[in-house]
Amino acid sequence: MSTPDTVTLADPALSPKDKPLGGPRSSGKRGKAGSKAVSRRQARAEWAFVAPFTLAFILVFLIPIGVAIKQSFTRKVPAGGGAFGGGDLVDSFVGLENYKYVITNERFWDGIGRVVLYTLFQIPVMIIMALVLALLIDALIIKRVAIFRLGNFLPYAIPGIVAAMVWLYLYTPEISPLVKGLAVGPGRRFSQGIERGRVAHA
Repeated sequence: MSTPDTVTLADPALSPKDKPLGGPRSSGKRGKAGSKAVSRRQARAEWAFVAPFTLAFILVFLIPIGVAIKQSFTRKVPAGGGAFGGGDLVDSFVGLENYKYVITNERFWDGIGRVVLYTLFQIPVMIIMALVLALLIDALIIKRVAIFRLGNFLPYAIPGIVAAMVWLYLYTPEISPLVKGLAVGPGRRFSQGIERGRVAHA
């Protein structure tokens, strides 16, 4: 006895026609693509902020160092000019001759010795004095802390006072070389304006 064939009907909810477009996989792909685009924009913005400093660092630091290293292996020698000398100076490669000359020069080692001596004396004294002054400013047992605060402030105030005195010297008509120089030629009106302002203020 044969069993009838059973027919299984597909659930309409599972039909491909009724499935919504863009399942979890497609949304995940879009999310990854969006995050990559955002990261690329962030990277471009970061490079845009870093580019001015990088360009200036290359121009004023790396390139001069490279040029100095290159020139340390060369020497200026005259070229041309015939029997009477002269001619233009050109770079001639001399290898390590410049370094050999510097290392065997006594004045170079004298300068190195002075720098080392200055460093050994100045750095410890500076650090110790700064530490002692900071402790005295914050100490509770010191009665006249204002004296130590004034001593800490004076090194910063003196350059400003010196600058004010220099500008006072430059703008005083009786002693200023600047005003006297401007009194001749196109700067005469400027010097006269300074003099009128000085008289009006007096």
